[in-house]
Amino acid sequence: MVLKIILSENYHETDEYFEKSFNELEEYFNFGWTRNIPLLFLIESRKEMDLLEGRKTEDWCMGTTKGRLVFIFSPESLEKETCHTYEKNDYLMVIKHELVHVFTNIISKNKYFPDWFWEGLAVYLSGQNNFKKKVKEFKEFLKYYDNGGSGVYYESGFAIELLINKLGKDKLMDLIFNWKNITNKEEFDNAFKKIYDFEPNYETFNKLLK
Repeated sequence: MVLKIILSENYHETDEYFEKSFNELEEYFNFGWTRNIPLLFLIESRKEMDLLEGRKTEDWCMGTTKGRLVFIFSPESLEKETCHTYEKNDYLMVIKHELVHVFTNIISKNKYFPDWFWEGLAVYLSGQNNFKKKVKEFKEFLKYYDNGGSGVYYESGFAIELLINKLGKDKLMDLIFNWKNITNKEEFDNAFKKIYDFEPNYETFNKLLK
């Protein structure tokens, strides 16, 4: 099967938002992209998403990244191929969410990040937290290290927001930019502790909530 890339009726709008998000993330990460700029492709079938991921994907999966490339269902195919309904603002935030993954992947040089950190950062920077009910107690997100799932998208975004707002953006950027050779949960937790003075745990995150 050959992957079929399409131009949506809404292509110009999505392309403009992609460019806007790209510029915002360049500024946020203080990272100038000089070549091989990320690209956005719209796809129209679940079979194409499965081909990209090399597995049968869940119906909640709307997009993915491969290197510097972002793939997302076109607005016209979204309701047919996923469990989501099309809503313009939600759709545009998914584009930015996937682009955050591209930046994180390139900047960190593919080091290991647990799913809660990887997805939490994308949820936070895309603005998706603003449309979720605020977390009153953390009790779920740390189970998502190497096992993804739809549940990772709720608490993890607020965990990242808390780290930035309470402990500073610089520490989080330090973890992304400067810690090399992280390959597993233990090494990530050790690097996290050296920066934040605690290993990821619910007790400390819940104290930060207060």
